[in-house]
Amino acid sequence: QITWEAVDLGGGALRDVLASPTRAGLVLAGGDPASFFFGDRLHRSTDAGETWTPAAFGGGAVEELEFDCAGTAYAAAQDGLWRSVDDGVTWTRLFFGPVGASSFVSAVAVDPSDVQQVWAGLDAPSGAAPSLLRSTDGGATWTNVTQPGGVGNRCVRIALDPLTPGIVVALFD
Repeated sequence: QITWEAVDLGGGALRDVLASPTRAGLVLAGGDPASFFFGDRLHRSTDAGETWTPAAFGGGAVEELEFDCAGTAYAAAQDGLWRSVDDGVTWTRLFFGPVGASSFVSAVAVDPSDVQQVWAGLDAPSGAAPSLLRSTDGGATWTNVTQPGGVGNRCVRIALDPLTPGIVVALFD
């Protein structure tokens, strides 16, 4: 039997919640700063969601959260892709370089067989700008891997097959 308990996080637009694969009890929750957590964008809990505190996150609204198997956390946000190597206590914005990419990151995924391979889905309003980027060095450098001719304006989700390395599925709208 499953027992549910409501947790009040201040209302608003919660967009993602994720538990750490390496630290018991660590949970991150992110959302829209306009209404969520009374203005905070990202909160963390170290007691499995019993209590929540704001994270030292300087980014915009959080679209998606991702942990790699080593415990590094990523936050796809409206002003970039952010990374935390200390269980979500502090965050650093990753730079996409001169690939002409939008700063609105709508999706993030990390290859389960290679934590250095990080994928970022972007909101590309023109349809001609990059909408899917890949890093093979943990986010230090990025390559535009958008399908030639484009498939949509916004990459909203990325899935990597954990049993078959190299299989990537990206959802665009």
